[in-house]
Amino acid sequence: MSDVHKNIILMSYEKGTEEVLKYLNEDELRSIRIVHATFDDTKKIAEKLIQNKEVSVFISAGSNAQIIKDNFPYIPLAEIKVTGFDVLNAIIKAKNYSNDMFILMYKYNIEYLSDCKNAINANIIESTYQDVFELKRKIHEIKNKSPNSVIIGSSLVCDLASENGMNSVLIYSSSSIKNAVRHAYQLLHIIERDAVRLKQLQAIIDFAYSGIISIDENGYITAFNKMAERIMGISSGDTINKIITDVVPDLQLTEALNAGASQINKIQNIENKKIIITKIPITYNNQTRGVVATFLDANMVQAQEQIIRYDAHNKGLVAKYNINDIKGSSKLMIKLRETIKNYAISPLTVLITGESGTGKELVAQSIHNLSKRRNQPFVAINCASLPQSLLESELFGYEEGTFTGAVKGGKAGLFEIANGGTIFLDEIGELPLSFQSQLLRVLQEKEVRRLGGNKIIPVDVRVIVATNVNLNLEVAEKKFREDLYYRINVLRIDMPALRTHLEDIPEIAGSFMQNKYANIYYAYKNKWNLIFRLCKTCNWPGNIRQLENFLERLTADSDLLNEEQSFIEKEILILLKSEELPAKPIESRNIINNSEKNYREIMKEKILKELVRNNGNRKATAEAIGVSPTTLWRYMKIYNIK
Repeated sequence: MSDVHKNIILMSYEKGTEEVLKYLNEDELRSIRIVHATFDDTKKIAEKLIQNKEVSVFISAGSNAQIIKDNFPYIPLAEIKVTGFDVLNAIIKAKNYSNDMFILMYKYNIEYLSDCKNAINANIIESTYQDVFELKRKIHEIKNKSPNSVIIGSSLVCDLASENGMNSVLIYSSSSIKNAVRHAYQLLHIIERDAVRLKQLQAIIDFAYSGIISIDENGYITAFNKMAERIMGISSGDTINKIITDVVPDLQLTEALNAGASQINKIQNIENKKIIITKIPITYNNQTRGVVATFLDANMVQAQEQIIRYDAHNKGLVAKYNINDIKGSSKLMIKLRETIKNYAISPLTVLITGESGTGKELVAQSIHNLSKRRNQPFVAINCASLPQSLLESELFGYEEGTFTGAVKGGKAGLFEIANGGTIFLDEIGELPLSFQSQLLRVLQEKEVRRLGGNKIIPVDVRVIVATNVNLNLEVAEKKFREDLYYRINVLRIDMPALRTHLEDIPEIAGSFMQNKYANIYYAYKNKWNLIFRLCKTCNWPGNIRQLENFLERLTADSDLLNEEQSFIEKEILILLKSEELPAKPIESRNIINNSEKNYREIMKEKILKELVRNNGNRKATAEAIGVSPTTLWRYMKIYNIK
């Protein structure tokens, strides 16, 4: 029996409990704690249970239920209620004893009793009582005036009637009792769910970077998080349920409450501190019910900006991935890891080609971490992310006063920063043609000269470059220098597209889930493994990155993961169909950006053109369009090229 189930308390009169328990099954009997009490004892015992946090939900009826409602309205109660069926059923049972019946109820009469009286030929008298003494007196009077009559009521009424030697019938049916038990479990589930949400919300509030204070419509503080404590120098224990103007009058939250308008990122002085504050009124039914304020210490913001600038300057100096992060047991992936190990011991330049999302930077970092340079800087730069005007200054650095805004003392370029280590130039195919000659000189001479300077600075750097475009085609179209291409194409790694080693998907996907979403993975392990197997059926145009994005979307769909495996299989196959696109090999930019023809038409035309140019030689044709002969054969089959 779990601790949760112990928090359901059935509050009943001791002698009458047996009558109620007859209607509960074994699971319910094990899961519900029975507490005997009535009238004065009920209030005292319930209060103790609440203080000791031993109750989440009460189940009770009659006087016990009313006492709990009157005294503890904030505690959920699953009341065993009297229904019309209960009354009718009890009267029918009572006729087995006598046609003279007395229904005794705590405080309130039964509203629909008259309908039941009309339905059954019996002499029925209803009466109410306010306490146990009045109940005992009434039962005694009934016995004296009508000793052969039958009494209908709660378990307490029935027990006292039996003590006086009178026949009695419990007014509650098994249906009412079971409904109350079911309602109790529903209430408990809601309490558990809300408790989890409250803890999540409290964690968000407590560990938020901003100070957070909220007030209700009367100006009482309802939340005061840890960062607010730190900024204001006030403990939350001294603030909750206190008027905001008594605690932090300068915050002016009551003014925002009265105005009912948001204030975003305003500068405010609080004693000796300057804060940046946002005040958001909380409205419901067109009425302002409170205000939430989030704020930052301006000095802390400035300090964080300095940290961010420092971090941005040093970003990429460490390679965080290694060869063990490259997953897959297929021949392609085994060969890839062997190639990485071989290339790591060489000082030569490496060209990594492959479609977007195949893991080119992962390979570059793995080469660095297996090399003798592993303890030296690893500097990565995306050549497509920098405008041409900044390329030279970022890669080669500049001297003081070279241009307006230049840093005092000048700035080292990324080649200088990477000295002794590795520089990774991603998307090198995006470099402007006018800049490629400067890069070629640095690669050949192994020295740089800062912008605006005369000093030659030698650099010892291992160069790894990557591209997702076909540099052969770029050279042919005069968009990439042929001499630079030969300089970087010394050692080459062609990254396999995911669709060429689909058998590795379960291992790749499983590793991703275990590293990033371990709890979700292990909670639904069998279903995730089913999803991984289904993912092998998809032609992934976005490669590993798209696969990971697909898995991330599924982690948010807990409803789907809770379904039966047959349903999940059907749904996943539908989702995968929407992910699948025709295979897309490395292309020249002018082909990739062509919006007038669809991909199949472009690819078919390209293959036919190269077959003619190469006199039907498939190996030369495959090399010209940047795919393997096997892939070319598959395309020819798809496009029905003979």
